[in-house]
Amino acid sequence: MYDIAKHGTYENVTRWLKELRDHADQNIVIMLVGNKSDLKHLRAVPTDEAKAFSSESTCKCRCCAEGFAWSGGGPLNSEHSSMQ
Repeated sequence: MYDIAKHGTYENVTRWLKELRDHADQNIVIMLVGNKSDLKHLRAVPTDEAKAFSSESTCKCRCCAEGFAWSGGGPLNSEHSSMQ
């Protein structure tokens, strides 16, 4: 999960994927999620960029989605689930 309003969090995804592949079961399902989609006016990571990354052979994500979750047990509003 990365923050769509902070490109630095998106830049860390490659490292997180490497850690998953190095330490997790080979059969895990990976989903790339952009959080805080309600902050469109602060967007730093274009949706198309995340979609392209998720389909690259280095990522191999099953799904790319954007949404937002409220604190306090609120619902996840997935605006662009299954963007691939």
